[in-house]
Amino acid sequence: MKYSRILPVLVLAASCSPTFVDIRPFVAHSEQKLESETVLVSEQNRIRTAVHYMQDGELNEEFRLPGREFKTGNPFMFKPPLAKAKFTVFRLNIRNESENMAMVEFNKIRLLDDLGNEYRPISKTELMDYWMGLVVIKLNKPITWNDQMSTVNKQTQKEKALYQAVYTGGLLPPKGEHTGFVAFREIPKKVKLLQLLVEIVTRTSRYGNPLNVSLVEFNFSRIKVPITPKMIEPDDVEGWRNEEAPEAPK
Repeated sequence: MKYSRILPVLVLAASCSPTFVDIRPFVAHSEQKLESETVLVSEQNRIRTAVHYMQDGELNEEFRLPGREFKTGNPFMFKPPLAKAKFTVFRLNIRNESENMAMVEFNKIRLLDDLGNEYRPISKTELMDYWMGLVVIKLNKPITWNDQMSTVNKQTQKEKALYQAVYTGGLLPPKGEHTGFVAFREIPKKVKLLQLLVEIVTRTSRYGNPLNVSLVEFNFSRIKVPITPKMIEPDDVEGWRNEEAPEAPK
């Protein structure tokens, strides 16, 4: 199976206002459309897949703890010097609009970059092990990351709609919908282009062997975009201003 090349895109960033580096999708195939400037949708074999790159502030808000205004259970949190792993996170929404059972194989989800690197998503077990490894005693007080570890296992289901903090793939029933987050560790800052690949089995034999497989591809570029007031989180503004975006691909 061949992976199609990532198509370059040129984006002009505003130069007179503060900017930050974002990862934005672009349309590369006829079955795709931009639902918004940050959400890319693909429809194949009556399977609708939408992907959105998540900024740190969006993740903090997504996993905000009830009744704790300034606390988040964000399991992908970047908080050096203790939580130093930098995750690149995508929100994945897959809706089966067909009458057949579909299946997403988590272990076949991949992220490619324009430097020739390939990354696999971090699993729930790996993410839990990461946070457990950060438990320390500092100034005679334990730092346990309980909120993050609890969120790793967060999962809710209502009829055929499943929500997972860490997406695990699996069977997707007819008219079913799965939403979750896939995360990749330590993507180099000099990367200009990314390609997310999701393999969806849309038809199997009576023995469970795949007969029809869709390889869904999403392309993204790293660009500078202006900061708007709703994006601002006080702890992050200086980092946004100081971070350098790669030159536009030629």
